[in-house]
Amino acid sequence: MKRANKVEGQMESKVFDYEKIKSIVDSLQYLKEEARNCGNEDVEILIQSMFNIMITTYCMILRERLPRHSIEMSSLKN
Repeated sequence: MKRANKVEGQMESKVFDYEKIKSIVDSLQYLKEEARNCGNEDVEILIQSMFNIMITTYCMILRERLPRHSIEMSSLKN
């Protein structure tokens, strides 16, 4: 069963598919473990850096959208 959260903006509606996000994180973890098992430290560092960039970007996007979503939800309650 897919778990998605809908965040509505002024002009568009976005659905965050947490199952897809989880599969991306799992894939990066798998690649990191395979690089570690092969002994290729450069690839392991590259994958870890890509993971850090992805998580940082995702958090920035959520931080950008969360205040707007909170404001919209509070105005709907009134």
